[in-house]
Amino acid sequence: MHRRGAPWLETRGIPRGKFCYNITFLCVRSTIAFAMRPAFRSLGLRTVTWHPRRMVGLCMRLKWLIVLGLALLQLAAPPPAAAHPHVWIDLRSKLVFDGAGRIAALRIDWLFDEFYSAYAMETVPRTKGPKQDAALATLARGNLESLAEYGYFVDLRVDGARVPTLPAKDGRNVWDGRRLTMSFTLPLKEPVDPRTARVEFAVYDPSYYIEILYLKGDPVGLVNSAGTGCAARVVQPDLNAEATNLAGTLGRDETATATLGKLFSSDPGKSFGALFAETTIVECR
Repeated sequence: MHRRGAPWLETRGIPRGKFCYNITFLCVRSTIAFAMRPAFRSLGLRTVTWHPRRMVGLCMRLKWLIVLGLALLQLAAPPPAAAHPHVWIDLRSKLVFDGAGRIAALRIDWLFDEFYSAYAMETVPRTKGPKQDAALATLARGNLESLAEYGYFVDLRVDGARVPTLPAKDGRNVWDGRRLTMSFTLPLKEPVDPRTARVEFAVYDPSYYIEILYLKGDPVGLVNSAGTGCAARVVQPDLNAEATNLAGTLGRDETATATLGKLFSSDPGKSFGALFAETTIVECR
C-alpha cells in the first residue's frame, strides 16, 4: 500500500484495501497533475506529456506541488475526475464445468486500463525474468486479498439467489508492456447445474468506482461443457437517464449522493454498480 497521503484519503471514508486504496490514490494524483499543469510549465517543465507512466512519475517527483494541489482542490470547485467511474477494466470470463455437467468455477481475466497499469507497475521490474515474475505474483496476491471482502466483484446467482464462492485461487498478473492483466479462478462452494436452474452472473464494482465491461467480440467461454447443450449470452444493462446522471455527479454532488441512498435503501441486495453491469446468462437445451 502506498502510505503517502493516507490520512487525507482515510478521512473521506475510502477503504484501506490495497486494490481500492491504490486506485483511489492514483485518481487523486492524476487529478492534481491535470489541475497543476500551468504550475509545471511555469517551472520550466515543458516536456510534460500525458502518457500515464510519465504523468504518474512526475507526480511522485513533485511532492510539494501535490500537497499544494490538495489544499487548492479543497477550496476550488470539484474537478471532473470526481465523477464515476475512475478506472476501466476489460473483462474476459469462462465457466468451468465438472464431469457431471455442473458449473464448478469461474475463470476471470481483468485487463486494466493503461493509466492504472502504469501505476501498478511502478514497483515492478520492467525486464522480464524471475524478479518481475515474483513482483507480479506479489501484486496479484495483494489485490486478491483486498478483493475478498467484496466477493471479487463477482455476483453469481441461481434462480435469483446469490451463490457463495470459495476464496480465489490461481491468481497471476501478466504485463504486456502496455497493460496489466490479472487472472484468477473463483470456485463455487457447491457446483450448480444450469440445466435445472437459471444461472447468471455479473462482474462489477458495487460503487461503480471501477467500470468492468467485456472485451468487444470476446464472448464468455465454456470449459468442459461438451454434451451439456449449454451456451452463454451477455445482456447489456438497461440504463436510464437518472442512473447516468448520478454516475456523472456522484462524489461531488450531495443531492446526487442522497438520491442514490434512497434509490437502494429499499433493497439492500442492489447496488449502484449493478445498474451498469453486463449480465451473463447460461442457457441449456
